[in-house]
Amino acid sequence: MLISYTKEKKTVEVFLTEEKEQAVKKSIAEVYKIIDRETPPPLKKLRYCKSCAYYNFCFSREDDDDDA
Repeated sequence: MLISYTKEKKTVEVFLTEEKEQAVKKSIAEVYKIIDRETPPPLKKLRYCKSCAYYNFCFSREDDDDDA
């Protein structure tokens, strides 16, 4: 399996066991299930959310809920 890093213009070859390859395929299938939903899954705040690069994306509407 090859992983391409577009910005770095780099490709890395990764060797997976059969078990790991199945886990990757299962994860990809789960992503497609989420994409196909009418609404996003419920928000779940985890202990590492504050330091995540996507924090503002996930919680951008958090203040809007207080006004409703």
